[in-house]
Amino acid sequence: MATKLQFNLNQLRTKKLNNMLHTRTSTDQATLQTDNSLNSFPYQEPILQMIPSNDSIYVAPITHPEHPDTTDEDGDIAQEFYIEFGGKMFQYDPEILTAEQFLASLKAKQKSTSSVGITNDGRGSPISSGTTTHPSPGNANPPRSPKKRKNRRSRSKRHKTSSQQPEDTVINLSNVQLSEAEIKLLSRGLTFVPTPQRINWSEIQADIDDFARRLRLKEFFDKDGNTATDASSHPFRCKGSWTPPCGREPALDTFITAVQQDLMSSQPAVIRDNLSKQEREAIKKLQKRVDIVIKPADKGSGTVIMDYNWYVDECLRQLNDNKYYQKQTKDLTDKIQQRIKEYTSRMYNDELIDQKTYKYLTSNPNPRAGRFYILPKIHKQGNPGRPIISSNGHPTERISEFVDYHLKPLVQTLPSYIKDTTHFLLQLQNLGPLPENAILVTLDVSSLYTNIPHKEGEEACRHFLNTRPLKSIPTERICDLIRMILGMNNFSFNGQHFLQTHGTAMGTRMAPSYANLFMGNFEQLAIENAPLKPFVWWRYIDDIFMIWTEGEDNLKTFINYINSIHPTIAKISVTSRAMLRNIYGWQKAI
Repeated sequence: MATKLQFNLNQLRTKKLNNMLHTRTSTDQATLQTDNSLNSFPYQEPILQMIPSNDSIYVAPITHPEHPDTTDEDGDIAQEFYIEFGGKMFQYDPEILTAEQFLASLKAKQKSTSSVGITNDGRGSPISSGTTTHPSPGNANPPRSPKKRKNRRSRSKRHKTSSQQPEDTVINLSNVQLSEAEIKLLSRGLTFVPTPQRINWSEIQADIDDFARRLRLKEFFDKDGNTATDASSHPFRCKGSWTPPCGREPALDTFITAVQQDLMSSQPAVIRDNLSKQEREAIKKLQKRVDIVIKPADKGSGTVIMDYNWYVDECLRQLNDNKYYQKQTKDLTDKIQQRIKEYTSRMYNDELIDQKTYKYLTSNPNPRAGRFYILPKIHKQGNPGRPIISSNGHPTERISEFVDYHLKPLVQTLPSYIKDTTHFLLQLQNLGPLPENAILVTLDVSSLYTNIPHKEGEEACRHFLNTRPLKSIPTERICDLIRMILGMNNFSFNGQHFLQTHGTAMGTRMAPSYANLFMGNFEQLAIENAPLKPFVWWRYIDDIFMIWTEGEDNLKTFINYINSIHPTIAKISVTSRAMLRNIYGWQKAI
C-alpha cells in the first residue's frame, strides 16, 4: 500500500523535460561502490580508529552513524581512507583514485622525490608536515573535525555527479547560439524531471480513487482465495471502470477513508527547486522557439539541437523515396479502421477469438494516423536520421499487439536469440574456453526494418508459425493480420499524408518480432549452406555477435557470401573485430 501511494504521489514530478520540449532521450550515469562493512565498530569520540581493511589499506570511521554531525548526505558513516607506504600513512580519496592507482602513483613519485605526500583530494601535497607513523587503534587524532570531513565528502560527491561537461552531452547542429543556462539545462538529459511548481490536488484525488478501486477489486475477487473470475489474467481486455460497492468490508472502508483524509489534509513540505532561476527561464525560452528541433541522439545519451528547416528537409528527403513511401491525397485512417473491424468481426464469428479479445481489438474510439519523425545519427557522416513512425492510437496498434503476442514465443526458440545485455553476458560465461585463433566479430545489418520485403517477411513468419505445437489461431489468419499491419501503415508529417509500401516501421508493436523471425529464417539458410561456419553466431535483432575460427581471409569470404544471398538486405557490415589469446586459462582481446 505504502509503495503504491508513494508511486502515485510521485506522479507530481513526472513532467519530464522531454515532455516540456516535445521530445525524449535517455541518460547513463556511472555509479561507484563503497565498503560500508565497518559500520559496526565501536563509537569513540573524538578518537579516530584506524581499522585494517585490506593489505596496507586502512579505513577510518569517524563516529557512530546515529551521530548527526558525522554522517554523510546518504546517512552513511563518514570515512577516511589511508594507505601505508614506506613507513608512512598517506590519505587518499577512493572516489578519485582506486587504492591500486594511488599506490602506483606513490611508487612512481618515490623515484623522483625523497618526500612523497598526497592531498585530501589525492593529487599532490602532504597531509601533514613530518613523518606520519602507523597509529594504533584508539590513540590517533583525526586530521580534522567530523563536520569538515562530512563537507569534504559532500563536495566530492557533487564533483562526481558533475564530472561530465555539458558540451559532452549537448550536440548543437543548428546555427543558433544557445545560452549557458540553456546548454546546462539540456545537459541534464531530456528525461530530467524539474521540481513541480505547485501540487495538483485533483490528480492526487484521482490517484487515491484509483488506489481505493484496486483495493476493493482485490478484496472482491480474492476474499475466498478464488481468482478465476478476475479478468486481469486475460492478455487482451479493455480497462474497466466498475468498482465494487462500499460496505462489503468495514475495515477496508475505514482504511480508505483514513488514507484519503490524511493525504488530502496534509501540508506538504517545501521542496527545494532542482533548477536555478536561469534554467527555469531557459525552459520557457526553449518552449517558445520554432526555429530549432530538439531530439535525442539515435545512439548514446546525447541531446541534439537541429535547425527546423534542416530537420524538415531530412525527413522529406527520406519520404520522397518512392521505393519505401507513397504520398497520399487524404487521410486513410477511417477507411483502415473500418476494414480492421470487419476482419476482426469475422474472426469473432468464426469463434477464433473470444468476446473480450474482440472488444479489445476494436475499441479505438479516436483512431489517428501514425506520426513520422527521425532521430539523428550523430555517429555517421552528415548526421542522417533514423526513421520512426509512432503508432500510438493507430487503427493497427492493437492487432499489432495481438500478432506480437503470437510471434514473440517463436523468437525465443531461435538458436541465435539474445534477449538483452544480461542474457548475452550469461551466454558468454557459459561458453567456456575458446580456440587460440578465435576472432571476435560484431556485425550490423544496415536499415533492416525498412529493407524487409513484405512477402518474404510474411513467409518467414508463416514458416515459424507452422512449427507451433498448438495453433489456437490458424497460421493464415495471423498472416492476414500481418499483411494488414504492413500494408495499412499510414502516417502524417508536416501536414502531408503518406503510406509505407516497403519494409516495416520502427514503432509498431510487432516490428521487433517480425524482423527477428525474418532474420532467423535468413541466417538459418545462410549458415546451413555456408562452406565454413562461425564458431558462435548470436543476434539481437540487427546486431550480430560472431566468433570466427577459420582465419582472417576466410572471414572476408564469409562476409561477402552472406551479403550476396539476399538482394534487398542492404549490407551486413563488420563493426569491430579482435584477436584473442589465452591469459590464465581465459581469453583476452588484443
